[in-house]
Amino acid sequence: MKIVLEYIKKRSDDHRRHPFIQWLDDESIPVKQRLSLWYPYSSYFIMSFNDLSGLIFPYSEKEIALDERKKLITEHCRDDATHKGLFFRDLQALGLDKEMKFSEFLDFMWGEEELDSRLFVYRICSLVDQAENPLLRYCMLACIEFHVQVLFGKLVELSKKYYKESGIKLEFMGERHMSDEIECIYDLENGDAKDVSLFTNEKLDDISRQTALNIAQYMCDQIALSRTNMLKFARKSQLTKVA
Repeated sequence: MKIVLEYIKKRSDDHRRHPFIQWLDDESIPVKQRLSLWYPYSSYFIMSFNDLSGLIFPYSEKEIALDERKKLITEHCRDDATHKGLFFRDLQALGLDKEMKFSEFLDFMWGEEELDSRLFVYRICSLVDQAENPLLRYCMLACIEFHVQVLFGKLVELSKKYYKESGIKLEFMGERHMSDEIECIYDLENGDAKDVSLFTNEKLDDISRQTALNIAQYMCDQIALSRTNMLKFARKSQLTKVA
């Protein structure tokens, strides 16, 4: 497991240099724009992740009664599935909750722009089905959690700046959301040591280790692609506003 988690940690550390993460640091762009220009693009994955967390990643009640690792994964995912209300409130706070024809909404969500997001979500469902082993499922979720910590580390700071400028407090992109994640079982520095060790101290056989590394590479590549698409969407939105 340590080999796989070291790979994921390296990829998430490298992620700090992704152009989108650097764009969030661009002081020449107003704080509100850095928080909102890319946000509509993220909506497909965020809402799908709500379902993934509530319906796909969790194990059955029978399984969690027999395996502590399955129980921890399920509890964490079920908690993640409660966060969509925070997302909706941020949409309203940033002025993004505007009227849109139903046909326009469908065309955007299931159009070319969100194709990569949709394919990623569909593939995750397939991988979860193959990853009955909680160690493999843990690796999948760790890819998401490690990268999310990089992204939200930036967003929390921007949210604080936005609050000072506007008096408006964001929740999904702010401290309210991150406070729920601080002691998660995927946080190797701040998570509960006992809970984390149930995963990190385990050994994978050669086949399972290679499977986990293949899954991790795919997950990390797709997350990087999603950030690239966020930046493209933000820049296009920025040009639209200028026009």
